[in-house]
Amino acid sequence: MSDLSPWAPFAITQGHLQGQRERRSTIQADGEGAFFLQPSKKPDSQDRGHQLGCHPLGRLRRFVNQVFMPVDFPSSVTESYLTFIQYTACQLLCSHMSKIIATQAMLLALGVGGPETIPMAAVTAWVLKDGIGHLLAIVVGTLINRRFDSDPKRFRFQAMMMAKSADLLCILTLQWPGCFFALSALGGALGRLSMNTGQASRPKVLDTFARAGNLGDIMRCNNAQTTAAELLGTGLGACWGLLLGTEVRLLISGSALLSLASLICCYQATTVVKMSSLNRQRAELVLMAAVKQICKLQQQGADLDPRQQSVIIPSPEEIRHREVFVLLYSSPGDIEVNPAVTTSYQLLTLPDPTSKYLLGCSRGRLAIWYHVEAAAHEVLQGFFHSQLLLVLAEASGKDDGTNGDFVKASALAADLAQQWWASVYGALLSQGWQTDMVFLDARNKRVRIDKKTPV
Repeated sequence: MSDLSPWAPFAITQGHLQGQRERRSTIQADGEGAFFLQPSKKPDSQDRGHQLGCHPLGRLRRFVNQVFMPVDFPSSVTESYLTFIQYTACQLLCSHMSKIIATQAMLLALGVGGPETIPMAAVTAWVLKDGIGHLLAIVVGTLINRRFDSDPKRFRFQAMMMAKSADLLCILTLQWPGCFFALSALGGALGRLSMNTGQASRPKVLDTFARAGNLGDIMRCNNAQTTAAELLGTGLGACWGLLLGTEVRLLISGSALLSLASLICCYQATTVVKMSSLNRQRAELVLMAAVKQICKLQQQGADLDPRQQSVIIPSPEEIRHREVFVLLYSSPGDIEVNPAVTTSYQLLTLPDPTSKYLLGCSRGRLAIWYHVEAAAHEVLQGFFHSQLLLVLAEASGKDDGTNGDFVKASALAADLAQQWWASVYGALLSQGWQTDMVFLDARNKRVRIDKKTPV
């Protein structure tokens, strides 16, 4: 074979990912014009690299990556994924060690005080279930329902707090053996509720790290990481329990240290989660920035065409640092979404069968009702309108508990909402916010606007 000049500089290389063996072939041709891939001889440096890759440690590293990391890592996940799993692994390790200590205390409370206590704790921690816990988890999960999807970061952290509270209750059974059933039942209920809450919020959290539609692969890795961390935590927890002995104060102190460490790791892991969906908190943080910018231009008397203006709104990465998920979120605006129509409200928008939302006020509080057929972008538009109206009404400087400020600002708010919504919606899309699914209202409380009241 002889090289042909048009193809001679070209070669095909296979194995571009970290840890893969590199194979290289050049494009060559024979005298009859047929082209072939001819494996090229590796330089000595590449041969040495291949030998290192074939070393048992190199093969072990590749195996560990295959088990615990998604395919095509790190290009298939976001940059914060590695930080997330590192803190999560530490969280699970400390949490399971604390759980083993709590189980040991329960067994001691039952009178199991022999040398077999520690291994029994390690085994029964996996199988100890409580019927009350299952029932409570079902009831609470039904009440929370879609909020697992809208606010998974909050429920992920709350799940860890419930798990550590359950461990403390289990340890207290050793202090008050007479209350064993009550304390263990409550601890089991909190533990089961924590498990269900964590499992329900996990898919939404992990989905934020997927770059290549590989949520299933990331969840597979998460299961492997969780199992490994819990197995290691079981062994270390058994050893830690041997050191602590049967003294209640030592068990509580040891569990408290592990619980604190697991909560810190859980917080650090949760802070790197970047949500692009819009719930009440994120929507207010995002849209309020646009509303203030629009109101500032309005106050300056700027004669601008909104279609030619760019609205600056925060990105999901910026909101990640400002989002509150440990403490309760306090909304800056007093807006009721889909309130019960059992109170008299003064309407601020004209009722229209084609309208997808309706604004009203009562006793100085703003309310918005969404139509049963309102799409996600129309829900966002209505929320943007309500934010505009709220800011314009507050700009008057009055807070007398009446509806006068809302009534005066309603016409201007409606005009601005209609003029600027296209620009705001475009800014949401450009920043990567999810607009095809929003979590701003309860669908079962939406309304229908009829021309006549049914008799």
